[in-house]
Amino acid sequence: MSTITVQPRPDIALTIIQDQPNLSNSFIANKVFPTFPVGVSTAPIPRILRRTRLERLYRPRYGSFPRGQSEVVSAGTYNCQEQGFEEPYDAKDCEVHKGEAQCQATLGAMAMRNVLLAHESGVANSLMTTATFGAGFNAAAAAAWGSAGDKPINDIADAKQATALACGNEANTLVIGFGLYTKLKKSPQMQTQGRAVLGYTSAKGIEVDLDPKLLATIFGVEQVLIGRATIDTSDEGQTAAPGFIWPSDKALVAYIPTPSDALAPHLGRTFVWDSGLMEFGGQTQMPSEYEGFVLETYGDVPRNTGVVRARKYLDTLLLNKDSGYLITGC
Repeated sequence: MSTITVQPRPDIALTIIQDQPNLSNSFIANKVFPTFPVGVSTAPIPRILRRTRLERLYRPRYGSFPRGQSEVVSAGTYNCQEQGFEEPYDAKDCEVHKGEAQCQATLGAMAMRNVLLAHESGVANSLMTTATFGAGFNAAAAAAWGSAGDKPINDIADAKQATALACGNEANTLVIGFGLYTKLKKSPQMQTQGRAVLGYTSAKGIEVDLDPKLLATIFGVEQVLIGRATIDTSDEGQTAAPGFIWPSDKALVAYIPTPSDALAPHLGRTFVWDSGLMEFGGQTQMPSEYEGFVLETYGDVPRNTGVVRARKYLDTLLLNKDSGYLITGC
């Protein structure tokens, strides 16, 4: 029996990252749930609960200062599972792509995209629902965004206040889908405020380009994350029905600290096992979407073809529901 030799191909991964930087631009899952490299495939995750009681801070004579007694509970257990996708090719494919190297890079990018799509869909489906953000963690918008009488600024201000009371930190991120972004840019309230921020004296007649940075300024958040990834929503064998992964009628307001902040009440994490396998000696700054990816090639001898495989071990875990607030009916 012959043995199939699988060859790691960091050179292909490096080519994809350098030559196809737009591959990851549509994906925001690793920004909503920042990547957290781990040394074991599964482990419980502790969570430090916020203390809100006022402390006696003075030291009495012969006494001592008060000491922290933070309550630590389990936020669950991550379990990194291997996810991957393969793209086969033969000699004719190599001719079309003018060589095997380019063929492998093109198909490797396609394989990586499929893994990214699965991750993106999983995070979006788990967050943009009242099943996750139930009573006390969601509210309906005053009116559909982009329609007369809408009040997205008020909706988000209320959500930010609710998040600050719940987790102790003011929300710094707005998460929306591309469909909702297009509606938000047509919002009468947003257009009026956008003109004011940019210093236009005329109240009407000028349509402002509400890019993500301007939106962040108007809403008073650090970042606006726009999910642009699309999938085919039809069943296999049916006519293609492309649709956006992130919904066009819901918005998530959340506090998302920097990935390196281990103590802040994170909304959630993307746990990646063996994340160092695709590093390139520090010569390339790897976007978070690519962390943990392994690209490999092998020959499928019975079919006289080659195969490019993209795989990674990961898991996602919602850690602090009180760091987020869902706005519905947008």
